[in-house]
Amino acid sequence: MDRWWRAILVLHGLFWVLVPVMARPHNRAAIAWMLLEVLHPYAAARMLFALVL
Repeated sequence: MDRWWRAILVLHGLFWVLVPVMARPHNRAAIAWMLLEVLHPYAAARMLFALVL
């Protein structure tokens, strides 16, 4: 379980680095992802795992 939390923290760090790159004015997907991340970080991390793995 500890390994999963470490991976989640690393992915969240990558996410916060990528947001300024992705967040173009008309990129609605990035904005929606940012809202999900703020409102429900664990769900966002699970979705990210589903996309990556």
